[in-house]
Amino acid sequence: MVVKELDGRALEVLGRVRRAVRLVVESEVMRRDLLDEVANQVVLPQQRWEIARLLRVQSELRAEQARARSGVVTAELETVLGPQEEALRVSERALGERVARLEEYAARVRIADAALRARDALGRNEKYVELLAMTDDVEGVRGLSAGAAELAALLTESVREAVVAGRALRG
Repeated sequence: MVVKELDGRALEVLGRVRRAVRLVVESEVMRRDLLDEVANQVVLPQQRWEIARLLRVQSELRAEQARARSGVVTAELETVLGPQEEALRVSERALGERVARLEEYAARVRIADAALRARDALGRNEKYVELLAMTDDVEGVRGLSAGAAELAALLTESVREAVVAGRALRG
């Protein structure tokens, strides 16, 4: 598929798909192999290709519809074009839902990345606990120590949700 074969609407959707895929592929949780490998190595490229293919077909059909409506539109022509346009709208809605699922996966991956960064930062807490201990701030030491279990649970849940969202892409 050649990008210049796409109309403006299709290009916008393709841009959303590319951004979502890039967010997943470049994520830290992916680099650390915390996500579903099949979803990322097989399903993501397949989704991107299938979506691009559908966008090309939709672009062609929108252009066809515009050409058909460029002259006088008779009742007979409207009888033919109406159902065709409805089929195109149904396809666009379904593809929009598919892209939204892909974007949801990317959003969950970003949340998992944030939780991973929080866990990494938590791992550096000891330096700050030592600093507070040197300044005799007992309350501050307790505050830094209290969030460790919560953050570990948050990371686990965030990665689990990202994996579930990735598996949902398989259909």
